[in-house]
Amino acid sequence: MSCAAGMYSIFTGATSIGTCLSCVAGKYSLTEGNNEEHDCLLCGSSSTGAASESSCLSCMPGTYLETEGNSAPSYCVECAAGMYSEAVSSTKCMDCGVGTYLETQGNFAQKDCVLRGKGKYSSSTGAASESKGMSCIPGTYLKTEGNSAPSDCISCGKGTYSSSTGSTFEGTCLSCVPGTYLETEGSDAQSDCKDCDKGTYSTVSGATDAVSCLDCRVGKYLATAGADDATDCMLCEAGKF
Repeated sequence: MSCAAGMYSIFTGATSIGTCLSCVAGKYSLTEGNNEEHDCLLCGSSSTGAASESSCLSCMPGTYLETEGNSAPSYCVECAAGMYSEAVSSTKCMDCGVGTYLETQGNFAQKDCVLRGKGKYSSSTGAASESKGMSCIPGTYLKTEGNSAPSDCISCGKGTYSSSTGSTFEGTCLSCVPGTYLETEGSDAQSDCKDCDKGTYSTVSGATDAVSCLDCRVGKYLATAGADDATDCMLCEAGKF
């Protein structure tokens, strides 16, 4: 009689089935009558166990296994932080996408990847920490999550500025004070606001151009820049106009 599938015998003239040896764990054979140990085949990568192909067990989602011939579930490796595996029998883990991160190990779904927070972005895949995200620079803000590029950061509008890093809403952009104006976007300091010229004033907060600076009325003058009220204009002296 032949040794059964999953077994082999190296003996000639054998008189007992007891001479048939089982394939070791991590291997299997599909055929009968095998006469050498190497007739036993290795279980594929991402599988463990086995005296037949069907008993080669799959590594579970959240783990992977790159090598063949493994004999226990302990050989399955957890996906590292920043990665996940959704399928059984995985031979590798997938990176979390740009704009996300994942700080725990052994995750088994893409939805486990966490969106990068407001005011930040990340262009790298497989990020393993929230702290690895880049903050929007001063003069910008970002009110949505899961962003992947610095171009996602929104510039403060004309007439406003922000000195804060990683701002999350437009309200962090402060208006230039009356008596000043700002014609450009994305400014990061109050000093970017320009004073109204001498002889003019402006009562407008967040002014975007010099048109907001009004001339002093006839018969008045103003020797300083940056005035914010008509009362700053001085009367010409007696005998002058």
